[in-house]
Amino acid sequence: MVHLWATGLEHRATHPSQVTVIEPAPLPVAVNAADVLFQESFDVDTSSSWDMSIAGQAEIARGVMVLDDNQYDGIAFAQPHLVFDNFVAQVHTRWLSGSFGGRYGLQFRVQDSLDGDYYAFYIRNDGRYVIGKYLVGRWYPIHEEFSEAILRGGGVNLLRVEAEGSTLRFFVNDTYLTDVVNEGLGAGDVRLAAERATGDTTSFAVAFDNLVISQHRGE
Repeated sequence: MVHLWATGLEHRATHPSQVTVIEPAPLPVAVNAADVLFQESFDVDTSSSWDMSIAGQAEIARGVMVLDDNQYDGIAFAQPHLVFDNFVAQVHTRWLSGSFGGRYGLQFRVQDSLDGDYYAFYIRNDGRYVIGKYLVGRWYPIHEEFSEAILRGGGVNLLRVEAEGSTLRFFVNDTYLTDVVNEGLGAGDVRLAAERATGDTTSFAVAFDNLVISQHRGE
């Protein structure tokens, strides 16, 4: 059940990405129950099984995971500390409070290393989505665009990432956005994340619900 209604600096990428839009628009990959690798409804408090940002930034309450970026450094995050290679990940998310300039969504292929490299798929409350890569301490934007599919002003959005090898496919509310082909990051964790706008000193809170990560079986 969906509970959500109840509750940088840019650098030239050193690993170029090919961004394409496929026509006709692909449909989401069909996922069978047998393919599910991890799922979390947040109906009970499973905080002890998650890696979370510092106290006060992440909590499970009222059937959702709430991330509140209320610190000057870093982001609010929660991750199950697992490893996924070719996968389909989807989660419901909703902005709760704070600046419209913040961004939130999924980080994936998160590496268990000092720098914690990852890909990211964020949405913003102005209707834009952002795809990028964090590599050796720097953020490299890959693609940013406006989409009418993104519900603004506190609407519940369903984010979906399909990763198969170096091909990454992105959807919002089952609406296809784009494909990205990028080498460099292999199997890794999936992380929920919320980040205030640069220079913003107000709290930025977002809720997540119904995270499901499944094996990608190819097309």
